[in-house]
Amino acid sequence: MLSNSPYTVSRFRRAFMHFIGGRVVQAIARAILLLMIVRVLEVEEYGAYMLVVGIAEMTLLVASFGLVSLGQRYVPQYATNGTRRMTTKFVTGLLVMQGVILILVALGAWLLWPKAASFLGIEQQGTSINTTVALLIFLVPAFRFVGELLEALLEQARVQIARALMPIGRVIGLVGLIYSGMSVGFEQVLIIDVLVTLICLLLAVGFLINRVNKLSDGQGEKPSTREMVRFAWHMAWVNLLSSTSTPGAIRVVVAGALSIVEVGIFGFLQSIQRLVSRYMPGVLLRGLVRPILVSRAVASNDLEKVSYGANILIKSNLLMVGFGCVIVGVAGDQLVDLLSGGKFPDSGFTLLLLLIALAVTSQRPVYEMVMQITGHTRTLTATSFVAPVSLAMMWFCSDWGLNAVVVIIGVGATISNGIALYVLTKDTSYFRIDQRGNFTIVIASFVAIICGLFAAQIGGVTIGLVVAICLFPTALIVLRPFSRDEYHLMQKALGKRLSKPLALLTRA
Repeated sequence: MLSNSPYTVSRFRRAFMHFIGGRVVQAIARAILLLMIVRVLEVEEYGAYMLVVGIAEMTLLVASFGLVSLGQRYVPQYATNGTRRMTTKFVTGLLVMQGVILILVALGAWLLWPKAASFLGIEQQGTSINTTVALLIFLVPAFRFVGELLEALLEQARVQIARALMPIGRVIGLVGLIYSGMSVGFEQVLIIDVLVTLICLLLAVGFLINRVNKLSDGQGEKPSTREMVRFAWHMAWVNLLSSTSTPGAIRVVVAGALSIVEVGIFGFLQSIQRLVSRYMPGVLLRGLVRPILVSRAVASNDLEKVSYGANILIKSNLLMVGFGCVIVGVAGDQLVDLLSGGKFPDSGFTLLLLLIALAVTSQRPVYEMVMQITGHTRTLTATSFVAPVSLAMMWFCSDWGLNAVVVIIGVGATISNGIALYVLTKDTSYFRIDQRGNFTIVIASFVAIICGLFAAQIGGVTIGLVVAICLFPTALIVLRPFSRDEYHLMQKALGKRLSKPLALLTRA
């Protein structure tokens, strides 16, 4: 590894600390924003808002044509082996191409929104806000694209500032409207989102330009154009097909097959699920781990670390989902009722199903990362066909209600992950999933929920929750899900002091 590489262990550790600090701020701000919006909007307006935001968020996958994956995969390689001029040219090309595509998509949204709103059943909430919707459909994916490029350059301090300002700015805007005495409705909330996203996008672009200009020259090597075109072609199909499994696509199906009220309920529960999923270690750390693994694989062909890193991310995901399932499994109805201000009662079981599905869907980005690094993009394309089939099944089975929709999400993700895992383990000698470690986390969660429910029957929900929360980590310490090799990798990345608590969860 060259000394001028932006992917050293010391930079990883600094990025990790910035990352944690930024994500804590974002988590708090997003939780406050969720609780505010569900209270200031009516159920139908909330459903319409969640639908529009979901469509805007899924646009990057629909309209990336492989560019976002191209940036994630090859920006670290350019920054490691290329010159600054080569990297600048590559990043600029990505920005220009993605910008043009998003402008065309936003123009289409501006023209077609009145008809789309009528089809989705939100005529009363917003057939006349096509300009606001079009701006949001351009700005949200543009901001996310620039954020991915910053992450690929391991610029966590700056990308976390920009991302943290998104929910903070929206909370400030809502508070300002409320205390000014102005009416707060669906359209006003969207306008706040547009203004805040625009500011954050400009800030992120400035950060990206500054970082690229500070890169040092490498050996002047660059990937073959043919290799990148092939990668982008495969990932374009992967992204397009995968977009059918995003919250936005599912909300569109729920709106068309059920009602905008059901979208409100589902959107709120999804928001709680996403508060968990956004801050799951495997999802969060992927942006940190992927450029490091790419640079290591390119520089030294050290592919065993890819396997260890993937296992750490998968188990970290399961740990957080398991803890969430323990809480919701014992006190789900009470939790949803409290958070929604009484708008969505008796929804705890649906939220539990969403978290169980999350245990499976959260592993997809990890497998996708590994297959991008190892060149299995053709398999990624094949497994992505499961997503539109699952979406069609949700439509046909929607008469059975939201629970059926959630179960189909989990089943589809299980099939997709199973195919990816089979190919990776068959085609590589180094990639193996530690099923024993994963199974111990599931067992710990199950035991904690059962004991918590039993305690709740005797002493009430609060007692049951305390019992379950205390039992879960105790069971993990006894069962020890992490292997020694995984612990050594974490120790090297985080340092002995930060990784020391993880020794309690590591097998001898």
